[in-house]
Amino acid sequence: MPLIEPPSVQGLLNNFVSHCLEKNIALDLQVWNQIVDIEISTVYLIRILSFLLDNALEAVEQTEAPQVQIHFSKDNTSTTITVANSYLPLDDKIYLSIFKKNHKDIGLAILSRSLKQYKNVRYTINKDPTTFTTTLTITAPDCFSFFCNQTKKQSICT
Repeated sequence: MPLIEPPSVQGLLNNFVSHCLEKNIALDLQVWNQIVDIEISTVYLIRILSFLLDNALEAVEQTEAPQVQIHFSKDNTSTTITVANSYLPLDDKIYLSIFKKNHKDIGLAILSRSLKQYKNVRYTINKDPTTFTTTLTITAPDCFSFFCNQTKKQSICT
């Protein structure tokens, strides 16, 4: 059984690996454990991953040492997907503008708006001088509502 079960996600990742090989982009793809059930629709997951991977490709093509890291992990309560890439540093004004509706890099703007419809999906973005990282955490809906109602994170989902 493959480590990532949805065939469409496998296809997207295979296509991305091919692009990286064609363009001499260093790629680190790690799947820490088997990913079978992700708590959002596969179509929506493909859309999110496509945005993140397209943005990563666009950003690394402008750098001298293009690198992309993609990590998947899953535990009893959530699936975490991290996409990190080299990039040319952005000043804060440009960084904030990429989340606005009219910015040319609409992927992150669309991602930001569309994630609002899924209460169990959260994302964080971190940037340092050389690496731009987006982390998605997709929590099982039952666990998410439990965590929102508790002051301490307790795992009751199995």
